[in-house]
Amino acid sequence: MNKDDFSALNEMANNGDSEGIAALFLDEIACQQMLAQPADNAGAPAHADLGALGIDALRIAGSVSVPTPLRLCWTTAEYEQIAGALVSAALNEDVRCVQAILRFCPESALVECSDRMKTALNACCRQKASVSGDACFDALLPVSDASKADSGGRTNLMAAAMHGNERAVKRLLLAGADPKHADEWGETALSAAAYNGEIDCVRALLSISEPKRSNKRGQSALQQAVMNEHTECVRILAPFSDLRAHDNQGGGTAFDYAQRRGLWACADAVIPDDEELLRKALDECHDEALMPRALALLEAIELRRVSGVAIEAHSARAPRRPVKSL
Repeated sequence: MNKDDFSALNEMANNGDSEGIAALFLDEIACQQMLAQPADNAGAPAHADLGALGIDALRIAGSVSVPTPLRLCWTTAEYEQIAGALVSAALNEDVRCVQAILRFCPESALVECSDRMKTALNACCRQKASVSGDACFDALLPVSDASKADSGGRTNLMAAAMHGNERAVKRLLLAGADPKHADEWGETALSAAAYNGEIDCVRALLSISEPKRSNKRGQSALQQAVMNEHTECVRILAPFSDLRAHDNQGGGTAFDYAQRRGLWACADAVIPDDEELLRKALDECHDEALMPRALALLEAIELRRVSGVAIEAHSARAPRRPVKSL
């Protein structure tokens, strides 16, 4: 295949021409068959008898696999070109084009083709779940490396979590992806989901991750959810997080983040059980309805104090029984 052929391949992938893709690869097979023939067969027909080889150009994109002896070999640059076409097909959620390319070059699923979209599976992970997108993902997963990380340590699982593709998150976990893996900045799939407010992905990852873990800035998934005003994520993460943990950038705790920005619904979810802090926060809020948890904590503190005073008073009034000598 020459430069024009690869340009045509990419155009076909963008336009959903799965039969054209199949025909292009079949032509290449025919050419390689001709080149492989002995010299005394130089007068053979220009095209190999593909029917005798069990290949049907009209059906190749749907269900027919290429026999192993016809597996084509490519240079690194050619693999990158084919991988680029595969990424285009995945981004367009065109499962027939994805299958057509994988029939002839399944290795292209493992090839990184750009800085933005590392592999075709990664491209699927960066999109919301859909019927056609899920079909592309399912076609790519068996021939891809589910746990592969790029040069920055970012994985397909992190990409899926960040973009809210809950189905891809669950499928990758079943395929062996590590939810505790961190990239070069210390971010995990959970923190990526929390940062973007992807509630379903946070729920899917929470029980198998380390919610108290901090990135290299000292920020936990909870703090990142507060920073970006994802209140529902904050409420989900708060019971499993360290509410008194400080970052290492001078930003303070999750409550400090929320208080400074006036995010009282978030502040209510992450405020520690501290009377002075509770009273100060409620005074600043000016709307107690936004902080029902803080009110409940303060009431509990006051109830404990009243109960403690009552117990002390009862102990002081209660006569001591004489100790009987033995």
